[in-house]
Amino acid sequence: MSGIPVVVVSGYLGAGKTTFINRVLSGATARITVLVNDFGSVNIDASLIANTNGDTIELTNGCICCAVGDDLAAAMWDIVDSGTIPDLVIIETSGVADPRITSTYAHVPGLRTGGIIVLVDDTNIGTQTGNRLIASTVSRQIAAADMLLVSKSNGSPIDDSLALIRTINPSAPVMTTEEFDVSLLVSTGEFASTGHEGPEPHDASHNARVERPSFTGSEQALAWLDALGTDVVRVKGITATPQGNFLVERVGIHCSVVPTDIGVTDGIVIITVR
Repeated sequence: MSGIPVVVVSGYLGAGKTTFINRVLSGATARITVLVNDFGSVNIDASLIANTNGDTIELTNGCICCAVGDDLAAAMWDIVDSGTIPDLVIIETSGVADPRITSTYAHVPGLRTGGIIVLVDDTNIGTQTGNRLIASTVSRQIAAADMLLVSKSNGSPIDDSLALIRTINPSAPVMTTEEFDVSLLVSTGEFASTGHEGPEPHDASHNARVERPSFTGSEQALAWLDALGTDVVRVKGITATPQGNFLVERVGIHCSVVPTDIGVTDGIVIITVR
């Protein structure tokens, strides 16, 4: 196996991380484990809750939500040692945390880094980056992002926020939370098995295509991933090489090529944002 991907969801206080996490959980078709600091802020829909047990909430769709307190490392080991292995782990950071530091916890054996998603408040980013007390924290979070989601735009253009974001992080794809299809975090593999040259995109803001590159090994696959455009939000597929099979993935600008014993897919799916 290739290890469970761990995606860090970050953003300053009030950026909308909890709303985003609820969207992920309510629409999940895969097993997801979400690690949070505080259950009180998550406010999961009661109709989704199957059982509560101390610091764990089990959901009807197979997902679980765990309060970790100050011992994130122990929570990560518990996931690896549990009888039910999730398809994805999401860590929701505190509003002032450095997501790069949090992401290092994904190096527990059996897990792997899946990228950093940072939410940015469209209504407050200008004020936040101009406030000397919090500007460094906000800027550090934005700079760490593999993908940036602008929240609270309410359908309005995000040109001002985008211009400011690009001065801090020039390469990560940027889109609004409304545009981003949360199923992209765990899906795309099913597209590659359809045999269609042009699979239907998830959403009006996404374009999807299948490519069938040939790689001599993991280093060439990683270079191919890294060379894809900055409009790429998701890449996923399993390819055969003389070195063995590799799971080829990209979330935003985070690239990953890891060995796997899973069979190859019919191409690699690339999803871009318009």
